[in-house]
Amino acid sequence: MKASERVKQLSDRIRKAEVSGDEIARELRRLRLALDKIYYRSHIDEAAHWAKIYFGDARLSDAYSGGRDQVLTSLLTELGNAAQMAMDAGE
Repeated sequence: MKASERVKQLSDRIRKAEVSGDEIARELRRLRLALDKIYYRSHIDEAAHWAKIYFGDARLSDAYSGGRDQVLTSLLTELGNAAQMAMDAGE
């Protein structure tokens, strides 16, 4: 499976609440290693940051103006950006 497909699959699982925070952290680490371009990694790193907040203590998410929904949107946006860049590069 291509990296772009893996990122999209992970995004879908997050949207459907089919994945735990630990699973996401593991998959993001794997993706970070698979995507060797620095600009992909920056999006994966940002997604990991948002995932840590989203799946962590609810007070962390509540600290953002849009709350948990805003954190989820930021997480999915970063994953979408990484998937698009990987797809554009054929990965």
